[in-house]
Formats: sequence, C-alpha cells, structure tokens
Amino acid sequence: MLRALRSVRSGLHATYLESYFISQCDKLSSKWLTRGLHSAPAEDVAEDAGVTAAVGARSGERPNKSNRNQEVRPFTSIPGPKPLPLLGNKLFFTTIGGYPMERYWESVQRIYEKYGPVVKVERFSGSLDMVIAFRPEDTRKMFQAEGIYPMRPGLGILTHYRSKRPQWFSSPGLVPGNGPEWRRLRSVIHPLLRREVINAYRPAQTEVANDLVRAIAASNQHNTKQDPSRHIISDTLSILFHYTLEAVGVVSLGMRLGCLASTSANCQAQSIIKANIEVLNVLGESMLQPPLYKLFPTRGYRRLSAAQDTICRQVDVEVARRREELALDPEGFTQRHPFLASLMNNPDLSSQDVFLLLIETLQGGIDATATTLGFCLYFLAGHPAVQDKLLKEVQHVQPEIHTLQGLPYLRAVVQETLRLRPSAAARSRVIQEDTIISGYCVPAGTFVVSPPNVACYDPQIFPGA
Repeated sequence: MLRALRSVRSGLHATYLESYFISQCDKLSSKWLTRGLHSAPAEDVAEDAGVTAAVGARSGERPNKSNRNQEVRPFTSIPGPKPLPLLGNKLFFTTIGGYPMERYWESVQRIYEKYGPVVKVERFSGSLDMVIAFRPEDTRKMFQAEGIYPMRPGLGILTHYRSKRPQWFSSPGLVPGNGPEWRRLRSVIHPLLRREVINAYRPAQTEVANDLVRAIAASNQHNTKQDPSRHIISDTLSILFHYTLEAVGVVSLGMRLGCLASTSANCQAQSIIKANIEVLNVLGESMLQPPLYKLFPTRGYRRLSAAQDTICRQVDVEVARRREELALDPEGFTQRHPFLASLMNNPDLSSQDVFLLLIETLQGGIDATATTLGFCLYFLAGHPAVQDKLLKEVQHVQPEIHTLQGLPYLRAVVQETLRLRPSAAARSRVIQEDTIISGYCVPAGTFVVSPPNVACYDPQIFPGA
C-alpha cells in the first residue's frame, strides 16, 4: 500500500507522542464518520416508513408515505449490475467484472459514479445480496438495523483454521466471529481499553517511540551530491512495521521484542511481520473465492496455516512465560502489565480465550497502525508548513501529562490523515431488520457495506475536500 512511500523530509520529527496518538486511530476514524452523520442535513435522512410500508415496498406494492411524504421504493429497483446466469455477480470485483479489488478505492469510486449513492450487487456470494451504501446517514441506518448481535459475513477461512487448532482456540474470536460468543469476548476486552489502563503504558510507549526516532535517524541517507538538504529513508514502512509490533508487544505480550534495535537482524520480528502480511493477503483473496478449503487444504489455506502457526507458536511461548511471572509476583506483574493481568486473572476466560484475545490484539495492531502512521508522515512531508506548526506544538510536551485533547493540532493531523486514507476499507453488517436506505426498502438478511472514502472526499460533508 505504501510502496511509493520512500522519502521523508529531514524536518519531520517522529516524536515520542506518536506511540499513543496512533492508538486512537480507530476511534478517531469512527468520529470522522460520526461527523459526517451529524453534518448531513436532516432533510436528507430517509425516515423509516414503518413495517407496513417496508413489507409493501419489498413485495412491489405501493408503500405508505413517511412523515416527509417520501415514497419507499422496492428493493428490486435499487440500481446495480445485472447478475450473470449461474455465476451471479461473483466476478464483479475482479478485472473481468471491471472493478478489481486490487484497485479497491478506485473501483469503489467508479461504482459510486456509475450507480449512485446506493447499489445492489445481486447474488454477490451464492444467494447473498450485497447493498453498497455510500451516504453517512445510510451508514447510520445500517448500524441501527444490526440487532442485538451484530452480524458480519465471517472470514470463513480464518474460522476454519481456528477450528483445527483446539490447543489455541475454542471459538472463532472477535475478528471472524458473530453472535453471543462475539459479544461475550467483546464485553471482556472493552473495559481494558479504558484510559486508566492505557495511561499505565505511557512510559513504556515513550521508550518505544524514542527508539523509533533513533531508527529513523539511523536509516537516514544524505544525498549530498545532488541536494545536501535532502534526506532519504530507504524503506519507511518497514521501520514503521517494526515500531508498531514493538509498541503492541509491550501491551499484548508484556515485553520488549527488540524490533527497533536492528530492523534487519531481528529474525523474530521479521517472521511475525512477514507472517501477518501473508495472513492479511490470504484473507483478502479468500473473500472472492469459493470455500474449497472446507473440502481439502487449498493453497490459500496452507499459506494461512503456515503464517498463522508462525505467529501463534511465538505468542504461545511468551504467554507461558508471562503466566510464570504472574504466579511468582502477582502484585508486581499486575502493576507492570495491567492488560495481561486482567485477562489472565479473569475467571470467566479460559486459557484459549486469553490466547485468542492476545493474538487478535497483536495482529490487529501491526498493519493498520503502521500504514496509518506512514500516511500521516507522508502527508506531513508534503506539507512543510503543517509539519512545522505540528512540531512547535509537540516539541515541549510531556507524554506522561498531555493527551490528544490537549494537543488540538496533532489531533487534527491524525483526523485528517484518517479522512484522506481511512484505516478500514468498509464497515459492514448483515442487517437483522428491514430498513430504509436512500429511500429504498432493504430487507433483513441483506449484506450492507459502507465504504468511507466517497463520504470522506465529499465537499458537502468536508468543505474544501
């Protein structure tokens, strides 16, 4: 994703604050969405027409009118590509279909330009229909119709892998899971993201961020022949991957992995990063492929298994060591590692539950954080005035005291980065009740996807975008 990211201007300071402002990325990304929701004029938000109108719209009958006297149009009239015989729209997101996943953001933009703010991709996967909703107010509708247990099409290949590793996993987990089990695990992890727990890691995260600064400085190459003032970082993204692994390892593994000591020589860090990238690649590919891995170990499944086993084996060793440390010094361990201690001391969690949550915390924090931070540095390098203003704000702060709320310009830079390059490709739900999206009745059981990029670049939502 960031292969074009190769140079960073010398004035760019990767300060120690990066370690904790980046931890807010997902939350801030959601706030951009919320801003879009609140910025949308009330008259643009389709009102629910009630159960009678919804049923009538789905059956093709003339529905009752809402309070705004707006007709609810039937699901069958939503614009979109026509399904092919037998294949449906399985090829829609391929080069043959014209909207390849390899160029996801461009494909999504072209879909919007061709079909409008709501698109139906009929028989996207088997008999499952997909609706793409671009408007922020329709994203809100999607979430309002998610029911008690949010449902997303699972990452079946990951679920299948975990079912074959009972020594490590007893459930699909948070990432591919759904239903009551998902809610049980989510309710456990949510309190551990409180500010008090996060604040306990600030000193350690400050050390990690200082190591990042030193790693960037060590990688700096002066091009004195052509331009003495120019500085080149040969592989910025690689350094950032090492940084995010080191930072998340402090929390999820309770240790320093030494990723930034020597980015080329640390075999453990390299193997985890490489394996994590492989897992993400396979998961992306599997979304458009039939689940043949259930019948026999396909090439994709073998790749996923090898990569995931690499990570799990290393995490398993470290978790065993942390349990020994906890047994020897419970009080000291809890002070040093509140996140780990809370999980390991929870009587409602099995050892497999703890392992699963640590794996998901570790893997979930590597790629998204590194790419977001990489884009942030990239944009700053292209806007020296913004860079200088940000530098002045953060130069003299103490990370033990200051927060993002006390650093408004830094907060704005992170938010703008997430607007320009959202960390999530889309939000999605299999809605559990009928709802109205852009004036169309969308029945329960429909897979609704909301890509953020169109709204993020909409000048009506973000003036000057």
